[in-house]
Amino acid sequence: MKLTRALVSYCLLVALPLHAQSKQELSLFYGVLALPELSPVFNNAFAGSLLVPVSENGSISATSFGQIGVGFRYYIVPKLPIGGVLSYSQATVTVSEPATASSTYTVHYINLLVKTDYRYVIEPYYQFYSGLAAGVALNAYSTPFALDEGATGNRLIFAFQLTVVGFRFGKKLGGFAELGFGHLGLVNAGMSFRF
Repeated sequence: MKLTRALVSYCLLVALPLHAQSKQELSLFYGVLALPELSPVFNNAFAGSLLVPVSENGSISATSFGQIGVGFRYYIVPKLPIGGVLSYSQATVTVSEPATASSTYTVHYINLLVKTDYRYVIEPYYQFYSGLAAGVALNAYSTPFALDEGATGNRLIFAFQLTVVGFRFGKKLGGFAELGFGHLGLVNAGMSFRF
């Protein structure tokens, strides 16, 4: 009985301060150089998955305005938030063949990821962190290249983001910048609000 009381008391003493310290954060961001934009190899693999016939001499290029998105974090403890990210991007894909004219079409990317960070430096007005996010990307496309006629469809693929280093400054209202790799971009920056 004493052991049970001691365990309950300990849990309350630990859980109440953690609950008081837990915070929520809402962020808006812009990212550039997301995975679909970075590599011609990726572009060729992606196009192949859309049934785009490309010869050895053909080429595929993709351009995008970048990722725009919103994120939410809940701080379980001050160093470990968990949350989610929703982002949107639009890419223009151009397929060039030596014997024919180039063709262009548009792909819309909607990413939904679960994200966590580890805050390894926490000061009153700035923080440094690294993180990982994983989820799905919905690719909506319409292409004239599939089989005999054009194809329109949606495709779900695995999406991820590795944040190598992130920096947040400010208390309740702040800004942040991240360097990483994945579906949200090589460089991300934005504003965040804690409440």
